[in-house]
Amino acid sequence: MTIEESQDIENRLLLGLISVDKLPVNLYENWYNELSSEVDNQFDEDSDDYDDYFYYIDSVKTNISKFSSAKVFKFISTLMVLIDLKKQGQISGADYSTQANNLWNMYDSIYLNTEKEDIINTVTNSKTWFEITNFGMSDPMLEYCTQRDDKVRKLHRLYDGIVKRSSDLFWIENYPPNGDNCRCYVKVVKINETNRDIDTSETSAPFKLNSALVGKIWNDSGKNMHNYFEVDKKYYTFRSKNFGLPLK
Repeated sequence: MTIEESQDIENRLLLGLISVDKLPVNLYENWYNELSSEVDNQFDEDSDDYDDYFYYIDSVKTNISKFSSAKVFKFISTLMVLIDLKKQGQISGADYSTQANNLWNMYDSIYLNTEKEDIINTVTNSKTWFEITNFGMSDPMLEYCTQRDDKVRKLHRLYDGIVKRSSDLFWIENYPPNGDNCRCYVKVVKINETNRDIDTSETSAPFKLNSALVGKIWNDSGKNMHNYFEVDKKYYTFRSKNFGLPLK
C-alpha cells in the first residue's frame, strides 16, 4: 500500500466509512494480489504440465483469498481499538500515530513478506510431493531435511533425518514447511524407515497440514486455524461470510 492509500483508509475509519462490517475492499485486493502472485510465480502457464496443477493452484488461491479477508478484518479491528483509545484520551495523538504506523508496517511489510515466503516454501514443497507421487514411485521413503545451519529452529532439528514412507500418517500434519520462514524439505531416499518417537505437538498449528493434499497454505478452520481467523464470538457471522469481502 502507498502512504496515500494507508492515510485514506485511516481517514475513512475516523469518519466511520470503514468498520469491521464495512471492510476496505481495496486493502483486501492489494494483499490478495500480492500473495496470490507468489503462487503464479512458481508455475509456468506455458509448460506441458501446468494443467496437472490447475486444481491445486485454484484451491490454494481460494485459501489465500479467505486468508487475506481475515487479515484485513484483524488489521481493521486492531486499528479501531487504537482509534477508540485515542478518542477516550487513553493515548495521545503522538502515541496513536506511532502505534498506527507500527501496525501498518507489521501488516503491510513484515507480515506480508513472511507470508510471501511461506507461500513460496509451501508451493515448492507441494510440487516436490506431486513429482514424487505422480511419476510412478510406489510409496517411496521420504527423508525430512533441514538446512542444517544455525537458523534451524529446535523442533525442526528433531525432525531432521526422519525417514518414513510417503503413505505414513506423519506427513499429513508434518510435511514441510512447518512454520513461518521454514526452509525444510523432503527428498526420496533408499534407506530404512526411522522408528524414533517425535513429539509433534509443538508444530506451528496453521502449518499442521500437507498443502499438496488439502490445497491450502494455512489452516483456515478448526483448532489449528491461523490466528487471523480467530475472532470474538460476536463476529462469527462476519467470518462465516468471509468477513463480507469477495472471494476470488
